[in-house]
Amino acid sequence: MQAYETIEYRGFNINVYYDEDARDPRQEFDHLGTMVCFHKRYNLGDKHDYRSIDEAIFYILWHELGAWTETMDVDYQDNQDFINKYWLKFEKLAIVLPLYLYDHSGITMSTRPFSCPWDSGQVGFIYLSRADARKEYGRLTKKNLQKIITYMTGEVREYDYFLTGQVYGYTIEPTDRNKEIDCDHSCWGFYGETDLSEAKSEIRYAIKNYKKETVTHVLMERIRKMELKKLFACSWAY
Repeated sequence: MQAYETIEYRGFNINVYYDEDARDPRQEFDHLGTMVCFHKRYNLGDKHDYRSIDEAIFYILWHELGAWTETMDVDYQDNQDFINKYWLKFEKLAIVLPLYLYDHSGITMSTRPFSCPWDSGQVGFIYLSRADARKEYGRLTKKNLQKIITYMTGEVREYDYFLTGQVYGYTIEPTDRNKEIDCDHSCWGFYGETDLSEAKSEIRYAIKNYKKETVTHVLMERIRKMELKKLFACSWAY
């Protein structure tokens, strides 16, 4: 496997690779928001059984947010522009961000529309009920709402890194000058940008440990030689 980038640090090479076995963050990790997507060719976002955005909003309002009414039921059955009619109600009970997909030689996702209208469009939304938001953040002040929006936007960005293959890992190997120092360490699953602070910390620890072991070995050798001299001197005394 070819390294994407190599950084030399204190006599070691930190080799950065694309993580070809990256895990889907929407399937493997816990998240604050729930991502509901619809696409003919791709399975995107969190798993769900909804057949359309209309159906998703209807059942989320009904089952999760407790906002079912007979009027809503009739509107859903008649399909009278259901999304436009109930989207504001949805936003009053949940914090919602739209999700847009650009599909051209690969796919990328954002909470903002893309400039190309031909190869992009809305594919769903990510949301968090305001009741759950209060459990997590307390009062929904402007500051807390912005924190939640920033966090949910970060979740979408993390997912976009997965979709675009921007997931990395690294290995550490010594250069010729440090062949005697053992630092066999690697880490994978960095979404968007590889954090090399841990790698550098491992290298510093390996160097420190090697120096400590070397000093200990030298001292033990000196002690052994001194003991041998004493033993030799005692043997001549007899």
